[in-house]
Amino acid sequence: MITGLISTLIACKKETLDNSDCDNLKEGLLMNDTKLVTKSIGSLLTSYSEGNLDELASKITDRCNIPATVDCFNCIKTNPPQTEMIFSFVQPGATIQKRLDISYTPDNKMKILNVHD
Repeated sequence: MITGLISTLIACKKETLDNSDCDNLKEGLLMNDTKLVTKSIGSLLTSYSEGNLDELASKITDRCNIPATVDCFNCIKTNPPQTEMIFSFVQPGATIQKRLDISYTPDNKMKILNVHD
């Protein structure tokens, strides 16, 4: 009984973004803060695949109103390879464009490596 309850609670992890997540994401992008970006979207970092990365970009775009696109999948030829996701949003007086370098962990989960201009 208790094991089933624990399994249910674990399975019900958050898979959406709330307003504070979106605010933290934008702040993390502006500050090039990889840890803050990871914290804000961590619940959405699923298995590493082109489809899941496209879905992540779509969720961020829809929920946070921060346009996100997967620029290229596995195009950064490192070991392991990396994908680049681009964000574009308007701050007072300027359009900001930021990039995330995303790779994967040994168990094939998305991992954010870097935030940069």
